[in-house]
Amino acid sequence: MISNIPYTVTRQEVASFLGRSANLLPSSQGCPIHIIMERSTGKTMDCYVEFPTKKDAEDTVGRINRAYDAGSAPRMGSRHVDIELSTPAKLLKAAFPRAKCISWEGGQPVQLVNKDSWSTGFDGFLTDEELFCLTRHAEQPHRSAFASKVPQRCYESFITTLWKFPWHATHLYTVHHRNALFKTLVALIKTLVERMQKVNTVGLDIRLLNELVHAGICCPAFNPRMKYCFAWYSKDQRGIESLDHDWCLYFPFDTLTYVPGQSSAAIQFYAYVMSNGSVLRTENDGLPNKHTHPEIERIFGRFWFEWEDDVARNMVFKDAIIYEASVLRKFIITGFQQLHRRKSSVSTIGTAPGSSPTHSLASVDSQRTISQSHTGSVNPSPAPQESSTASAASNRLREHGNNWNVPGNSRDISQRLDADQYLLDTPTHRPRASIPPYIPPHQRSDSAKPRKQSVTWRMPQTQEAPAVDSTQGQAEIRPVYRAPHTTAQNVRSSSDPFGPVPSIAPSSHRSRSDAARLSNLDRRVFDELRAAGCGTRSAKK
Repeated sequence: MISNIPYTVTRQEVASFLGRSANLLPSSQGCPIHIIMERSTGKTMDCYVEFPTKKDAEDTVGRINRAYDAGSAPRMGSRHVDIELSTPAKLLKAAFPRAKCISWEGGQPVQLVNKDSWSTGFDGFLTDEELFCLTRHAEQPHRSAFASKVPQRCYESFITTLWKFPWHATHLYTVHHRNALFKTLVALIKTLVERMQKVNTVGLDIRLLNELVHAGICCPAFNPRMKYCFAWYSKDQRGIESLDHDWCLYFPFDTLTYVPGQSSAAIQFYAYVMSNGSVLRTENDGLPNKHTHPEIERIFGRFWFEWEDDVARNMVFKDAIIYEASVLRKFIITGFQQLHRRKSSVSTIGTAPGSSPTHSLASVDSQRTISQSHTGSVNPSPAPQESSTASAASNRLREHGNNWNVPGNSRDISQRLDADQYLLDTPTHRPRASIPPYIPPHQRSDSAKPRKQSVTWRMPQTQEAPAVDSTQGQAEIRPVYRAPHTTAQNVRSSSDPFGPVPSIAPSSHRSRSDAARLSNLDRRVFDELRAAGCGTRSAKK
């Protein structure tokens, strides 16, 4: 910490005072030099410098104290300054002086119990008055004696506020506090861009603008569409191009944001699932859908949520995150349900005939679904829907409406989501009852088409052949194939189950059943009849 600094000191002068050998905190981790300003008056207070480690700070302080002669204090400009080691708790206490009932322990805010009856207790790290005065110092610097001398001080002070605000303590600030910081940052960016375009002021340059925008983009509490607004108002074409229009400007949620390090393919997949989902009654809780163009569907669908001002004042940021996460969960659930409903309507023609069907049994409370895969023998007589997965899903659709089946589910028990809770607004598409589901020919079961009891496709076990020769009391027993109908040639080829059916042969043509019977007779009987010759003919005469 450097105290008793001049009012007009700049951060460049502080960096020159510390020297080139000082190992300051890298800019990627935040701003290393913090010149504290009293927000209501614009007066310059103390200066804090951050280092990566405690050893770096000790080396810098010792080097500066040894550089001067004995008995002479270090000087910055025309003033003697005091240098001493400090802690993150002192820096945060100086950055947020009006935070009541808060103890900074190791840089972490801890809320204390309010023991004073006259005090309102903790009501935020910042007040609306502080942010209003900070904006006025930037818009009208000539009305403040301190801000007119150093016009960049208010911008630097707000950069420190964004970097050192305890965003991780989501239970200690509300959505309104976040929105107030967003509006203040937008006003500062607009004012700085306007001042840069009109006149050339020392200290108000493109470097300060980039640092201000960078602090807002790196803030974890601002959603992607807020970060896009920072780049847009800065009029930096490179910054606008770096933030994609659809992914940032039309981000649907208010307090949620992207997780760093995730692939764009995963984000695009969940955006597609969410665009197919739906949710109702969020406006009753103060989170209305403010999509301005209902006829235009964006990558996340027709959704653009934002908390109302009255609700945001009392909504803790942590509770808002939990609520929006539950809304996102409903979107994912209904989106998967909608996509599965589209896939389940397609017939599974490529399914193997021997594949076991999957049945979905809904429980009493419609909150669980038991998915069973029957690998054993299945009785084909109860209903034709057991012959294929598509027919089973279609019949379950007629019975249970929203109880959708997941084909190919390898688990024995899978959780089923409550349709009344999550699918309140999902339209139910039911197929027409007059149109039966299509079943491929090679998957049609025996019970799907009633037949006579005398007709069967099974081969009989044995059949006796008449005795022809006295020396052979009984001929060899062979099974006989019986055709199911008179024109057995009217059968599709097994290699092409969907091929054309051949034409029916004329009645004079010998059927395949006769040929099958002749082929099953013992050839030795023909040999004996041929050897007998005329003896057989004379016996007939």
